[in-house]
Amino acid sequence: MLNAYRATVLLALLATSATVAWAETPVSPVPMIVAQEGSVVYVGMDGPRILADCRQTIDKRMLGGPERGKIVRESKPCSFFGLAVHPQTGRWAASADVTGDSDIPSSRLVSFVVSGRELAVPTSKAGRAKGGTFLVLGDLNGIVAITPGMLETWSETWTQGARFFPQFPEQFTPDGSRVLVSVADSTLYEWWSWNFGPRPEGIRVLPRGLTDTAGNMLVNGEPRTVLRHPSRGVRLATLDRAGKKPWQVGPPLRQVRLGMLTPVVLGDTMLFYREGTRGTDCEGPDSSTYRRVELSTGQERVWRLH
Repeated sequence: MLNAYRATVLLALLATSATVAWAETPVSPVPMIVAQEGSVVYVGMDGPRILADCRQTIDKRMLGGPERGKIVRESKPCSFFGLAVHPQTGRWAASADVTGDSDIPSSRLVSFVVSGRELAVPTSKAGRAKGGTFLVLGDLNGIVAITPGMLETWSETWTQGARFFPQFPEQFTPDGSRVLVSVADSTLYEWWSWNFGPRPEGIRVLPRGLTDTAGNMLVNGEPRTVLRHPSRGVRLATLDRAGKKPWQVGPPLRQVRLGMLTPVVLGDTMLFYREGTRGTDCEGPDSSTYRRVELSTGQERVWRLH
C-alpha cells in the first residue's frame, strides 16, 4: 500500500524552501501555491488567484426508489493532489483525478474540463472512459501543459473498476526543468521524469521491481533515496541531477528490510524506524527503535526507543 503521506494533498510554499503548509486563510504573508478540491491556487498578500481549475460531469442511473432507471446529470469539481512546487521559478505540477465510467453504481463520464479545456480521457475497447490521473504542469501564469502520461503505461495507469494507479508529482530537479513523478499501486512502483514545457515527455528513471510497494521517499536537496525489496534487500539509488538518466542503484546494504520503515538519507546518514518484534511490547531489547547508519563506515546505532 502507498504510505499515507502519498495520499495526502500536498501544499508547497513558494519561498526559499519548499515548505509544506495548509492554506486556511484567504491571504498569506508568504506566497504559496495550494492544491484543493477543484483548483490550484496561488495565495499571496493580495489574496488568492486561481492558476488551474477542473470539473467533471457524470451521468448517473438511479438503481432504486421512485426514480429507478432515471439518469441524473451531476457536475462537480475534480480532485487535485500530489502537488510539487519549484520555489525559485514558481513552476508547479499536480495530478487531476478522473473517476471514469462505473457499473456499481452505474455512472458514465460526460466530460472532464480543466481551465476551460475539455480533455480526451483514455477509453477501453468498448469505448468506456477509464479512471486515472492527468499530469498538469503550470507556473504563476496558469497551465503550461497537460498529459495523461506515457502511452505505453496507459494499460496500467488508466484502468476500470477498483484498481487505481495514481501518478504523483513528487519533486522538481534543482533547476526546475523536470519533475519527478511516482506511479504506483499495491502491486507496482516506479519513477518517471517529465520535462517541463508545452510538450512534456517522460523518461522512466526507476523501473518497477526495484523497490517495494511501500515506496521510497525523496528529500529536497538530497541526491540519494533508499530502495527496499523483499528479496534484494536495502539499497541506495543515486538520482541523476538533471533528471534525464536512470537512477544508479548501489549494492545491498547489510541492513535488513523486514521491519524497516520510512528510511531516508540525509547527507551521509541514513535514518529509519525499526518495528519491534513483539507487536505492542514497547520495552526491552525487542522494542521499536529509531536508528541511524553512518554510510561512510556502515556503523548503525539506536538513538531513541519507541
